[in-house]
Amino acid sequence: MRGSPLLQCLIGAVAFALFAIPLARLTVARPALPRTKAAKAGAVEPATVRHTFIRIRFAHAPKTLSLRHDGRELIPPSTSGLVSPLETETSMPVSTEGIDLALTARWPDHTPDTAVTVELEPDELDARRETRWATGSAMDETLIFKW
Repeated sequence: MRGSPLLQCLIGAVAFALFAIPLARLTVARPALPRTKAAKAGAVEPATVRHTFIRIRFAHAPKTLSLRHDGRELIPPSTSGLVSPLETETSMPVSTEGIDLALTARWPDHTPDTAVTVELEPDELDARRETRWATGSAMDETLIFKW
């Protein structure tokens, strides 16, 4: 004996609804919720001065090495006793727009191609590192760090 077609249709509709409602909630587009701290268009977040740990690693010791930010020497030009890693601490302004650092290094003649890695670790932020390769005896690079 077969069941009632009306009852079978009703059971099918209930089963369809049980799957369709959650599926619709997952796939329907919703407007984005406003942020609590929405940034204004074109507004630049002011830089926060943070205590920053700086580490410089190099494969071959340079004759001179200098690291500057806005004209201020973070690692003064040094001509003797450069050992990798070279580490120092300073306070510097850190913003979400990024930090531009000027790296200058000079090596003795006939030094093979070499790499220099600069790592910044501001307080309360993740460490970032940039590596540049030098071909020849000089390097003048601008490094950009963003958080």
